[in-house]
Amino acid sequence: MHELSIAKRIINAAMSRLPEDFDGRVIEVNITVGRMLGYEKEWIIRYFDKFVKDTPLEGAELTVENQPVSFRCLDCDMLIFPNYKDSDLFCTKCNGRNLKLEGGRDCRVNYITTEMKEND
Repeated sequence: MHELSIAKRIINAAMSRLPEDFDGRVIEVNITVGRMLGYEKEWIIRYFDKFVKDTPLEGAELTVENQPVSFRCLDCDMLIFPNYKDSDLFCTKCNGRNLKLEGGRDCRVNYITTEMKEND
């Protein structure tokens, strides 16, 4: 059910970016979701499709980009991208263990592609 909350957050964020008087259709919603959130892409898409019915987002394609997990070494400033399942984390440059999480937790709308209705 974690994917349900992600889908709802995405829907709310996307809807808030559309003007109140929006009179067109949304073609695509592109999002980034961090790997540390532990989600299943297919379920985010399913929930998105289910809960956008009767909104301007209905029929839009949801494109999900993965944000890899990354750490910054506080000793040598190296940015590392460990294997997602690694439990023994260390800097690949200096072997330091003084690491700060940099990426992998985001959940954001990158952009929305829309198409305006033609005037008659």
